[in-house]
Amino acid sequence: MISAIGYYVFYGFAQFISILPFSCIYLFADLLYILLRITGYRSKIILNNLRNSFPEKSEKEIQKIRKEYLHFMADYILESIKGITISKEEISNRVRVSNIEILYHYKNINQSIIATAGHYGNWEMCGLGASLVIPQPLIGVYKPLTNVRFEKLMGKVRQKWGLELVPMWEVADSFEKSHNKRTTIHIMVGDQSPSDPNKAYWTRFLNQDTAYHYGIEKYARRYNYPVVFCKVNCIKRGHYHIEIIDLIPSPNEHNPNEITEICKNYLEQIIKDNPVPWLWSHNRWKHKKPTT
Repeated sequence: MISAIGYYVFYGFAQFISILPFSCIYLFADLLYILLRITGYRSKIILNNLRNSFPEKSEKEIQKIRKEYLHFMADYILESIKGITISKEEISNRVRVSNIEILYHYKNINQSIIATAGHYGNWEMCGLGASLVIPQPLIGVYKPLTNVRFEKLMGKVRQKWGLELVPMWEVADSFEKSHNKRTTIHIMVGDQSPSDPNKAYWTRFLNQDTAYHYGIEKYARRYNYPVVFCKVNCIKRGHYHIEIIDLIPSPNEHNPNEITEICKNYLEQIIKDNPVPWLWSHNRWKHKKPTT
């Protein structure tokens, strides 16, 4: 009962916020940033992640990144709420996609592909913007929220312009059903933490032992699907540029685990170049590498 009441209170507030212009949206984001600072939002996790990832940085630098990250996270939350009612014209002005000719090339030769990215920049806004211009059917592989009401709301927002959502546990069926039947792009986020560390691929990522999903490599090799990387650049507040990178055009030419390493290394370099807009408040390293 409490969760239902809380949801409807949030929904009413979100509907009100979402109809406001971005100038007002960012006033609320600034207030939320102050609240996150005062409450110490996930401070321990964020600082541990930053210190372990960048041992070469001073404590002053780490604290600066944390503050900038919290400001970005406040923007991310309010921008995502704005997505409830944002128009096609407005999202097109705020999310730009370049190198889209790569996707047209694969579409013209009837070649399905896998697109990967990280939790970097505002992936909610970028997903909405990309779904308007990408020529193939987009299938987003995701981990559903535990709250059914929030899950339904987020699903409605994400799919309003054509994106199809597939839960992680149905991804094998999704690939099999679409293979040789239609030309698709499966979007698979590469930096999600696997639920079972014993079945994960272990590697070094941001200076730490890290469990990685096999999924991207598994399906790229099984169906010989090229892998493109969606590189997100944060241009300015509320404006994003998605650059399509033809990262792995011939997956079957690579050795085992090499595809995973290429994708991981590419994302890692992006984070090192500008660490602020990555998801530092996620407990990414909760699993420890199993001993053999």
